This record gives sequence, C-alpha cells and structure tokens, in this order.
Amino acid sequence: MQSLSDLIQTVQLPLAIAAIIALFGLWLTWTMSYGLWRGSLAALCRVGWLAPLALGFFPESETLKLPRALTFKPVHVLLDDSASMRRKGPDGLAPLTTAETILQRVKDDCARLGCIPKVERLSEQAETEVRNGFTPLGAVLDSWLYKVGDDPWLLVTDGGDERPEESWAASLKGVGSPETPGKAPRGLVVGFAPHTLHNIFIKSYDVPPFAFESRPVVIAVTLGRDGVSPSPVRVQLQVLTEGTPLATVNAEFGAKDLESRVSVTMPPLPRGQHLVTVRALPTADETALWDNTVNAQTQVLPNTVGVLHLNGSPSWDGRFLRRYLKSEPKYDLISFFILRDPWDSQQVSERELSLIPFPVERLFNQELPNFRVVVIQNFTLFQFLLPEYQENLVKFVQQGGGLLFIGGPRALTAADLSSTPLKEILPFEVPADLAAGGGLEGLPFPDEADEGGGERSPADRAVPRHGPAYDPELAFTVEMARPPAAKRALANVYEDWEALADPLTRWRGAKGLHHMERVKLKDSTTVLLNARTDKTTMPLAVASYPGKGRALWIFSDALWKLALTPSSSTSRQVYNRFMSGAMTWLTRQDLRQPLVLKNLSLHGDQQTPPTFTVDVQGPAARYFQPSPAWQVTACGTAVPSERLTVTKHAADQWELQGPIPQNLAYGSRCTLAVEGTHPAFGSVKAAITQVFPKVYKDAELDAAPEKLGKLAKLTGAALTVAPSDPGAALGRWLAAATGFDGVALPDRFKTLRNFYWVLDKSWFWLLLLLLPLEVVVRRWDHIFTAARSEVDGKGVEERHGA
Repeated sequence: MQSLSDLIQTVQLPLAIAAIIALFGLWLTWTMSYGLWRGSLAALCRVGWLAPLALGFFPESETLKLPRALTFKPVHVLLDDSASMRRKGPDGLAPLTTAETILQRVKDDCARLGCIPKVERLSEQAETEVRNGFTPLGAVLDSWLYKVGDDPWLLVTDGGDERPEESWAASLKGVGSPETPGKAPRGLVVGFAPHTLHNIFIKSYDVPPFAFESRPVVIAVTLGRDGVSPSPVRVQLQVLTEGTPLATVNAEFGAKDLESRVSVTMPPLPRGQHLVTVRALPTADETALWDNTVNAQTQVLPNTVGVLHLNGSPSWDGRFLRRYLKSEPKYDLISFFILRDPWDSQQVSERELSLIPFPVERLFNQELPNFRVVVIQNFTLFQFLLPEYQENLVKFVQQGGGLLFIGGPRALTAADLSSTPLKEILPFEVPADLAAGGGLEGLPFPDEADEGGGERSPADRAVPRHGPAYDPELAFTVEMARPPAAKRALANVYEDWEALADPLTRWRGAKGLHHMERVKLKDSTTVLLNARTDKTTMPLAVASYPGKGRALWIFSDALWKLALTPSSSTSRQVYNRFMSGAMTWLTRQDLRQPLVLKNLSLHGDQQTPPTFTVDVQGPAARYFQPSPAWQVTACGTAVPSERLTVTKHAADQWELQGPIPQNLAYGSRCTLAVEGTHPAFGSVKAAITQVFPKVYKDAELDAAPEKLGKLAKLTGAALTVAPSDPGAALGRWLAAATGFDGVALPDRFKTLRNFYWVLDKSWFWLLLLLLPLEVVVRRWDHIFTAARSEVDGKGVEERHGA
C-alpha cells in the first residue's frame, strides 16, 4: 500500500491543472458579475488565501542528523531561578540570563551527543518560598537528587540559600561521584562569583571532639576571602563559649593571598560538653556576615579515671595487670591485696603490724562512686565483703559503672554463687543439679591444694567448690568467638581484640581455667573469646550489661603469660593492648560509640513553631523504639514519644523529627539528648548541640561560591564557577556523562518531507488577511448601497418632520 505522501506526490500535477482551470473559470464569472477590476481583485484574493492549502501539496525536504550513541541517558538539570539569580550585577547582567544560555548549550550538546535534558526549576519545586523571596536550595536539593537516582545531574545556582549557616545534608555525600573509579563525576555544579570581592569567610576549622581537664584545646582555622587587595589585610579571629571570648588571634592575608591558616589555643575548659564558637570579625567593607561564624562541640573528659583493684591474693596475673594500670597516666589506681583474712587475729595491737586491715567500710560506703571501674581479681566476695558492701558494689555496676572480673582459685565459689548479691549480675546461670551436687561430675576439683600448690587454709576448706570450678592444671588455647554482627557492634571491645587475633590464637602454654562448659549464659551476654581444651570448647571472655553498666568476665588468671612468650609477636605489648581494649570499653571512652547523634537541624521562624530533625546512628540504635525505655529531650524539655516522627533508614539508623516545646530566638543554643536502656547494651546516652539558625531572604544574601565548593566536595561532583566560561567544562562533562565510554558511532542522516512548512512562515498570516478582503471586494455594492439607503432614509424623515 502506498503511503499518503506518495499518493499526494502522484496526484500533484492533475490537481494543479484542475485548480488552474477552476480559478480561471471563477475569474471569468466574477468579471462578468462585478466588472473587470473588482472581479480580478477578488480572484487574486481568492488565490492568495488558498495558496497555503495548495502549497501543502508541495512539501519541503528536510535532512535531519541523527546522532548514534550506545545509550540515550537523561541529564537532569536543576535551575535556581530565585530572586538572587535575577539580581543584576555591576555589568548589568543577571546570573539567570547566563544560566539560560547554559541551558541552551546543554540542549544543543545533547542533540549532538544523544542525551535527553530534563530541566526543572527551583520555583517549580518550592513555589511559595521562591515567590516570597526565599531560596530553599538545601531543602529541595536533597529530594531532587533522590529522584534523579543514578543519572547524571547538573545544578546551576549562585549558592544562595535561606539557611546559609547550615551545612549541606549528609545524605548528599557521594551522589555526584563517578560510577566507577577513573571516570568523570556524575554531577556538575555551575556557580556564579559574587558581585562584591570583599568577603571574608571561615573556609574550614578543626575543633577536637574530645579534650581533657587542665589541658589547653588547640583549634586550627582556615580563613578564605573573595578577591584580592593591593595591600595586606588583617582579620581578628575569636573563639567563644557561651558567648564569652576565650582566645583571640590575628589572621594575616597577603596582597595576593586567598587563604590564611591560624591556630588558636584555648584555656582549659571544665569537664562536660561545650559548644565552641569561632568568629571572624568583619572588615570595614564586608557585607556578607553569615559566613564569619561557625559552631562546633567538644567534650571535656576527666584527666584521670578512678580504678579500684581488689586482688584476692598476690599473683603474677595481678602483678602484670597492676603494672599496666600504673603505666597509664590516665588511670588513678587504688589497689588492695588481701594478705590478711578478716578472721585473722594476732592478739596484738594494729600499730605493731606491718599490714593494714582492708578499709572495706570506707571503700564501699563512701569512695565507690568516685571510681569508674572496679577490678575483682581472684577475689571471694563472701569472705571479705558484708552483704551491705556487696549490694553497693552491685548497684555501682547497675547504675553505669564498669566491672572487670578475672577468675582464679578464689573466685566463683559456691557461696559467691548462692549467698551474695553478685549472682544478680553474673553473666551465667548455674543449673540446679550442679548447684546441689557439689560440683561438676567427672571433673577434677582442687579441694585440697590452693593456687600455689600448698595446703588450703581451714577457712578456705570450709567453702565448698560448686558450679564453675577452677582447675589450675587445665590447659587451653584461645579462639576468637565470632559473635553476631549486632552483638559485636555493641561490644566493640571485640574489634580491638580481633586485631590481636594472630598472637592470641598462636599462643601456647596457657593453663588455669574455670569449667564453664555446663553453665548457661544469659541472653544479654556476648561471648568474645573461647578456650579450647582437649575435650571441649568453653567461654573464656564474656561481655555483659548489668543494668546500665558494662562488665567483662575473664575466666582465667593465665593471660599474664602473654607478656612472657618468647615470640616477638606476643610480647608484653600484646598484653597491654589486650587490657587497654578492655579498659577503654569499660570506661566508655571507645571512639566507636554505641549511640551517636548526627546532623541536628533546627527549623522554624517567627510564625512557625520550632521543630528538630536528627539522625540516630550506632549499634544501639537498632533497639530504638518510641517507648518509656527511650527518652528524648529537646532544649532541656522532654518530648513525648507520641509526638515523635520516626523514620527507619537502616537497621541501625533512624531519623527523628519532633517539636521543640519552647520558642527559640535566632542564635540561641539547643541541646538534643537521647537516652535509652536495654538488656542488650545496658544504657546509652548521646547528646548534640546546635544553634538555632536565622532564615535569610534573597535580598539579604549574595552569591556564595565557597558554599558551592563544599557542596561539590561533599557530593563528589565537578565544579565550575562563572564568570569564567563554563562552556568548555560543560561540554567535556556532558560527553563523559552521557554513556559513550570512549565509543562513537558514525552519524546517520534522514530526509523528511514537511507538508506543514507554510505554517512556520511569517507571511502565512498576511495571506490569511486576504480572506476578509475578498469578502469586502465582492460585497462592495451591498455595503455602500445599504449605507446610502440609510442616509437617504434619515433625510426623508427629517423633511417630513420639518
């Protein structure tokens, strides 16, 4: 079957002849009816307005160039068309005008490269805000890039934002980086230089997240500026806390310097969390002041950590542990060796004895809250501590303290398991048959020999051995326990010990172990190390969470031999690193915190009640749920769980949104705290402080290319800043981002016939005017005859009236 175009081409000539004959006949008819001149003019008008219809049978031929690419990728473009982009500069040109030129360049290049530009404007994403004179770039950019997905994207903006003091959202990290290493970035940011060249801003800063009491805090700051000056410039830099200046230093800019790096030494801060403000005082001709101030928080920790070490008797294991604790200046160690039993009566005055009695009352009634960690090593609680003191020790751990338990011949006796409060925080349960049967069947018990091989004292013999008995002759090797990922993340001491896996597992000669093969571990525990014997495998090191505290249980007193092995890889350094990981976790000074708050954003203005948004991350976050076990406090006021909006992004990452139960002024500080308890980790608490930011209108802001630089660095996108010609960079980026991957195919050409080409001509509308002109020419007599008749009728009426 022939196509329509072929059919039209076939009948073109006959139709043209028929049309000429019809028009000639029409001209003869009209000349006879209207006369030669009127008939000819009417016929010409008819030919004129029918000409577009006739020309439709004579199409124009057009040749289109069809680029051939392996893929036709969409290129997403977000154009900032806010008021700041419409503001004209000293050159009389607005950035938006240049941006429109860039968009046309993208369309032209995509026609050549085979990509599809999809342009969206900021006013389409936030119509109300842009119409009211604001630029919600930060809020729109996150949602827009989420829709873009893995496609290339282009952002055209001057960097202005209604909340310039806020950092870009952390969710933008890496969204513009190359898909594969070595390729071009997936994103491109086209910015515009400011109209003024006299802006000083804080480019980067380094405030240490942790500091110590009685020690100064050193802050590194890098200042930047737009433009240069013919002479050096001096800028004063201040560091403040709670609005009080603590340190001041001058930063010097040379005539051609764009950066100035300085360090500021702050005086020692008191213990606790502090919000540090770094402020660069403005120069005389500076107008943009929002980028002269940054805020960061630091936590001041105590210089020393109180450690109470209770050793049941002198031993090599206790000696090596005490040597490690004394070698670390951060530990304030108080150590007691039990050399005199409580019932030991010498029938002489205490002044005549060289050994002092154990100050148990003062330690466990007065001094216990001053310690962070209690070490119980080869210690029998039933013998040396009254129930009152034992209860205080258990409360100390349950209320957030740390406990390091190291076994031995005097540890975990039957009385400790059944008659002391210690059993409340033990990580295991003893089956009823073991507790009543007097020990573990078939296993040796050192009923007569003590740890040194001698005879046990009569008092020690009075304590029967039940449950997890200690066997000094039981040899074993160490194995890594491989706990589940969730428990491993909470007990991150395993990460430190795993780094020592090679020397630990290759260590030979370990002897002395508690029989733990038949006890039942509680669900809230995490096995970190196993001990493998000739017959079985049993727990060697276990982490638990009694109440709000942390505890480590090591069921052997032979680890000191790690420091004496002849291999260089298992030297004393290995023992020290092993104990360092344990103490760091118990004192909660581990860098990998179980709960971390990030990206706190405060929202609101004078008409809108303030709200907050914060990310809750960390291994403890997987147990988060709005309930009485979790408390959220905003600006010192508790936020009810029913008013929280909780969004789960991952197993251990949540986003919390909620109201702030009080009005905030611009520049005021607000601390958000999240505290929770759970059997899986005891208790956690995290806090973050932020300053309530001011919302600026476009009229109060100028271009901010330094903020675009931070955006490009965060996203991994390329950056080009006008007024330098972005055309070359744009062309290179498009060619690399459209999916050619270095392969180009020859272009194809296709010829098309355009039957509607007349509609694209400007004279088409002039020809259409001939239609009413023809009507006027042909109806000339009727028009003017009616007019004369009307005039004559009025004249007759006037004469009759007269």
